[in-house]
Amino acid sequence: LVAAILYATYMITGRAAIEEQLDMMPDLSGDDGTATAFFVLLVAVLSPVAEEFVFRGVLFAWLRRHLGFWTAGIVSALAFACAHGIPSIILPTAVLGLLFAWIYERTGSLWPAMAAHVAHNLLVTGVMLPTMWGLETLA
Repeated sequence: LVAAILYATYMITGRAAIEEQLDMMPDLSGDDGTATAFFVLLVAVLSPVAEEFVFRGVLFAWLRRHLGFWTAGIVSALAFACAHGIPSIILPTAVLGLLFAWIYERTGSLWPAMAAHVAHNLLVTGVMLPTMWGLETLA
């Protein structure tokens, strides 16, 4: 579903959503590996853990105590998506946020949602790194 939304966004705008993300990333060309390792740790591990704590562990959990799953999930997923600050990824990121909320709801633990979020961010980071190293472009 996320891939289909990303493809539809590309077909409508003519620009891959990942290009907007790359515009925000540091230039790692010529890096000896230190900045890259720090970047991967920050973006692919620490950020997802913090985001899951805030958006699922705090916001979704609070909303869920007062609302049904779908309302709490959609509201927290939209907040999660908007917090990323990239208009072209709001819809696919909201879908991911809803998936992470569903995982949390089903398991009763943040750990599986955190693991899924880390796996997603590792995949996206892996796709972006060659461009950030100056090895290729997406155009």
